[in-house]
Amino acid sequence: MVAPLLEGMLLTKTTEQTIEQYESWLVKTWTRLIAPS
Repeated sequence: MVAPLLEGMLLTKTTEQTIEQYESWLVKTWTRLIAPS
């Protein structure tokens, strides 16, 4: 019973990290497009 729960938590954590990385990349790219340094 515990294993699937732990796997689900790990999956959620990984997904959140991936989304955060994607968002930060998106912001960086967007900033470069709008205000090219």
